[in-house]
Amino acid sequence: MTLVGMLHHRANPEKVKKAYTYAVVAKADGIDFFYFTTGKVDINNHTILGKVYEGGEWIEKDFPFPDVIYNASYPITEKGEEIADYLYERIPVTSRSIGDKMYVYEKIQQGKEFSQFLIPYAELTNLDEFTSNKKIMGGLTNHRMTTVLGWIISGVVILLNTFLLFETFH
Repeated sequence: MTLVGMLHHRANPEKVKKAYTYAVVAKADGIDFFYFTTGKVDINNHTILGKVYEGGEWIEKDFPFPDVIYNASYPITEKGEEIADYLYERIPVTSRSIGDKMYVYEKIQQGKEFSQFLIPYAELTNLDEFTSNKKIMGGLTNHRMTTVLGWIISGVVILLNTFLLFETFH
């Protein structure tokens, strides 16, 4: 039977929504599936202390190295990256994380060859700055009254939420 290991940086599979889904689908297809982190890999013995979903809960068990690794997230420590690289050299991996959108965007931009195909972007930290910018919005910019009204409505919503929280927990 095929053994699939799901590699993720979070220790608790209950915090990774797809882990449960993959465990159930694998079981339905007759595939042995377990969840693990790089910190639970024993390189010397070629074993992994992983978690398997049985009887409605995640149970910790020892597993041999899997036949295939589903790489669900990029390692967040240097040691984790070294262990992941060790596994990747020996076991087929279904996906390799190459970074988030900004990382990929910046790499393409630095490479020059395909940078002409990149769509320009602006980091949006304040919606009002965006919608009030004539260079971006042209004739569709917010009028000052729209901006003032937006701030008033936001303030009222914040006050009502604060009141609700106070009434709920007091």
